[in-house]
Parts: sequence; C-alpha cells; structure tokens
Amino acid sequence: MITLATALRVADIFWPAFVEQDGCVFLAREIRGPVDLAQHRTRTAAESFQNHVHVIDVFRHAIPGAEHPEDGYWVWEESHPDFERAWQLGRRLTEMWAAKLGAEFPDRAFRIYLTRRDTPIVRFHEVRAGETPWADDAEVAARGAADDLLVVQTRTYARAG
Repeated sequence: MITLATALRVADIFWPAFVEQDGCVFLAREIRGPVDLAQHRTRTAAESFQNHVHVIDVFRHAIPGAEHPEDGYWVWEESHPDFERAWQLGRRLTEMWAAKLGAEFPDRAFRIYLTRRDTPIVRFHEVRAGETPWADDAEVAARGAADDLLVVQTRTYARAG
C-alpha cells in the first residue's frame, strides 16, 4: 500500500496543474518563476522544453543503463521489462494530460507527445499557426510507424503556414 503523500505526488504527475504565462501553458510544478521566453525561438519551443517529464526519472525501476559514449546523457536498456512498463505508463500519462488540457483549455489545440528513444518522455505544447510543432507531421508518421512516438491531440486543428 502506498502512503497518501505518495498518492498525491503521483496524482500531480497524472493530473497536473497548469499555469498560463504570456500566452503559454506550463506544468505548474516545473515553473519556479517567470519563464524567459526570449531564450526560446518560439512559444511552442518554450512549452516543449518546459513541459516534459522523463517517466523513468520519476518512478523506481530496475532498468540497467549506461552513459552515452559521445553525448554524455544516460541511455536505458529498452529490452528490460521495466522499460516497457515505463512506455505503457507514458501512454496513460499522455492520454491523461490530453484529457486535462482539453478540459481546461477547450478552445485551444495541444499536442501531447510520448517518445521512446533512450527513455520514455511525455511533453506537450499548444499548436500555433505559423509555428512549427515539436515534431512535424512527417516525423510523427515515420516515428509513429516505428512505435517510437505517440502523439495525442486535444482537438482537431488546421495548421497554417
């Protein structure tokens, strides 16, 4: 059995609070003050960077890993059963975040992504006319076919530009 304190921390991951700043929507728990939007090329880029969670970093697991020899980041063993569990959990997180964003911002379109490569990561951004999404439609199709990327949208949209 888990403690109530743990349950609340988990609930905040599954059903997060959002804050708005300068026309952007951010995960409340990730924002410690004003986001410097000038550090990002677009609002979409700022949201994509700020609004992500590495599933494996949040939950205990037994996945072996190693530092990437060239880039220095940690790479996890994708064949381990816990990696697959993290991927499945990420799928649920993606759907939950989409439901919450859709409910709180019904007139705005969001893309919620789950990536598999190296570590399951859930991220989101609002879809904006004139701004390139975090993953364009060609990448979504290619990586989706390889089961390396899942994209959920809160509503249908037509991208301009």
